[in-house]
Order: sequence, then structure tokens, then C-alpha cells
Amino acid sequence: METNPNKNYNGRHTGFEQLYGYFEVRCILPKGAGLNPAFWLLTDGMWDDDTDGGVSGCEIDVLETGTDFDQKSKYFGSILQTVHVDAYGDAHRQEIQGWFYADDPYHKFNTYGVEWNKDGYIFYVNGRETARTDFGGVCQVPLYLILSLGVDEKVADNDDLPSSFVVDYVRAYQYKT
Repeated sequence: METNPNKNYNGRHTGFEQLYGYFEVRCILPKGAGLNPAFWLLTDGMWDDDTDGGVSGCEIDVLETGTDFDQKSKYFGSILQTVHVDAYGDAHRQEIQGWFYADDPYHKFNTYGVEWNKDGYIFYVNGRETARTDFGGVCQVPLYLILSLGVDEKVADNDDLPSSFVVDYVRAYQYKT
């Protein structure tokens, strides 16, 4: 799911983007190797080669997992939260906020969110703050939402297929003006 209002699939701009607010997904993550579920915010400005840190374009990864899915790994059952700035070329920079654990995320619903305001980003898992940052300079342009499930070659070793990415809701809250 992508809400980019700048994609012109049918001649109308019907997407959704928002400047600042709280963004949250409630979901059960897909189980097994090779699967990379993610909930992220993005602007087309992130694709520009000449950026100014994250002010005119960034990527905020509210939820992302690795594709190894090793049940013996210290990261098993956790999600990654990251801010990316300065496009995706040689100038690209990122700040990983960390790996954070959810409550049995492959069998139970958990919430993953970010509050984004003019001062920074505050990340959450199940309503508990996990990190805060203003890395790259806080983005000052609207971002659109993406809910995705990447698949890589490790899926050939996935003994848990079929697997589902079950989404209860995706919400975007605005500040009262």
C-alpha cells in the first residue's frame, strides 16, 4: 500500500500525505525467512540527489524487520526503526534508532508508531517510547505512507510458508490547529 499523491495512475491525484502528526500501524508480522515487512513514511524529495539532510526529504522506518528470521538470533521478535536522509546515492546517511521487541509479533497484534513534529521524531512500540531523534534536520515537507512486504532469496529457506502480514489498521493523526 502506498499513498503517494504524486503518482498519476489514472489522471487524478488521489493519494494521501501529511505534514507532522502521529502515524501508527497495528499488525501481526509474517513469519519466516526472506520476508521483510515494513511501515514507513517517505517523500519524493528523498529521491533528489541534492538534498539538505532530512529537511526537504527523508524516509522514516516506523517498523522494519530483517529477513534472516533466525529464532536463535538476539534480534528474533524485534523490529528496526531508522531515519534515512540525503537521497539513496553516495550522500545517503541513516541513523538506526535500534532494534525493539514486541509481544510475540508473529502471533499477536502489536502497534508501531512515530510522532513527527517540528522538533523531531518519537518512535513507539505498543505505546511505549523506544527512541527520539532529530537526525538530519527534521523533515518539513509532507510525507506519504507505505506499508510493504519485501521478499528476498532467503524465502527459499522459509519453512513457515504460507505466511501472512495481517494488518488491523493504519492511522494518521493530525495536530489540532
